[in-house]
Amino acid sequence: MKKSLIPTGVISLVVLGLVVAMFVLNTGVFAAQANGKKEITIHVIEHAVTDTIGDVPPKGDSLGDQLAFHNFVYDVADKKQVGHDNGNCVRTVTGKGTGVWECFWTVFLAGGQITVEGPYNDNGTDTTLAITGGTGAFKEARGQMILHDHFGDATQYDFIYEIEL
Repeated sequence: MKKSLIPTGVISLVVLGLVVAMFVLNTGVFAAQANGKKEITIHVIEHAVTDTIGDVPPKGDSLGDQLAFHNFVYDVADKKQVGHDNGNCVRTVTGKGTGVWECFWTVFLAGGQITVEGPYNDNGTDTTLAITGGTGAFKEARGQMILHDHFGDATQYDFIYEIEL
């Protein structure tokens, strides 16, 4: 009788261990800090009202054209201004609907600044840019930023910063 309880006890302990492991993984208990690093997400909405293109020869859409901007950014509800940005892009691939700009910019928020660098596809598809650094609360920021055309008409953009500090 005692021998038949041992396998049952072992199986029960294994199942209990698996249940605890799944609970910890699914509740994100360790997601906030990995390797002593803190992970945060910041989502702001840029109103692209100052975007200006500097045309370089040849006239029209050509390599080297410049896109400069400095716009306000708003909270995720798009109600309250929470900062502004400042940046520049260079045209690297031409063509309506297939064009690409290589960009870098800084967003200025109450806690500090976050700088990104990477592509912007003007065909409306999301792009991912690298977070290259920051200041203040973001002084050791690393990670990525998802750039999403909010309405699909290049008037507002979602900046979704996935930051590891």
